[in-house]
Amino acid sequence: MRTVRRLLDHYQIRRTGQTTAQQEVGAKARRAQATVWQAQRQARLAQLGFTDLASYLQTRMIEEGWSIQRVRAELRVSRSWMDEQLLQLGLRREPDQHHGRR
Repeated sequence: MRTVRRLLDHYQIRRTGQTTAQQEVGAKARRAQATVWQAQRQARLAQLGFTDLASYLQTRMIEEGWSIQRVRAELRVSRSWMDEQLLQLGLRREPDQHHGRR
């Protein structure tokens, strides 16, 4: 057992936050997972015959009139991710504070 951990346990001291090393490991894992998810989304777009998200959304939402829910289902993505992408591409405005979802 590590000395610091042993001493903390011995004196019944509990850390209230993560150590710097733990934070770095967590951040590295989140970056790695984001890379995997991006590759999966890109592969799904390729399966559907599109090179990028913008052209996919142009076709599905604007030309074919698909709902956001239908697009999300086909791409297999979360609502929060889709909302962020639509905002970045200028296809959806930021929700009004008084009229946002609850």
